[in-house]
Amino acid sequence: MKKAKIASRAAIGEMVSMGKITSMDDLLEIIPLKQICESTGMHYSTMHRKARNPGLLKIEECRLLAAFLQIPPVDVVNMVLRHNPAVL
Repeated sequence: MKKAKIASRAAIGEMVSMGKITSMDDLLEIIPLKQICESTGMHYSTMHRKARNPGLLKIEECRLLAAFLQIPPVDVVNMVLRHNPAVL
């Protein structure tokens, strides 16, 4: 996926909810990791490690990411589960 200018986090969140963004890798192609960290208060190195292995995300971190994207936390959890099908 090529970096694109998208009007709002809500639009990106909608893409996550609709399944058009299916992984943290897809998300990070659109939103810089630094922006996510600054907006959620998560430490850069922690988020970088968890972006590479989303199964490490805690529920609270999923909630913070969901609030940032303006979507229900379940949509972030579903994205993480799609990345880790063995968890299902």
